Amino acid sequence: MAELVKQKEIADICVSASQDKLAENIMIMQVSEVSSIADYFVLVTANSVPHIRAVVNGIEKVLFDKLKVKCKQEGSPESEWVLLDCGGAVLVHIMTPEFRAKFQLESLWGDTIGKNGEKKSRRKKEV
Repeated sequence: MAELVKQKEIADICVSASQDKLAENIMIMQVSEVSSIADYFVLVTANSVPHIRAVVNGIEKVLFDKLKVKCKQEGSPESEWVLLDCGGAVLVHIMTPEFRAKFQLESLWGDTIGKNGEKKSRRKKEV
């Protein structure tokens, strides 16, 4: 439980840093019950390649300054989708509006099927 609390703090810091860089449509999704790769996804929209770069740099700086957490980056701002692995259990997806609409991660990770066949919604929070 303590580890999940720390991961939530990392996710919240990512949200705050994204807001400071004027990112849009920021959403936290808790996926710990249905994913072995992460506890939280943070989805962020940035409007251009330079904006993606600014959001990435902002998140990396604040996380290192506050918690000494170093993020691992996949993709480049020029690809219009950057994935930051922040602390191992928080994945931040920073995308242009076009990529966010095309890949619809909210829909992909938004619902799942429970053990008894019932449809379960993952916890999503738009910030």
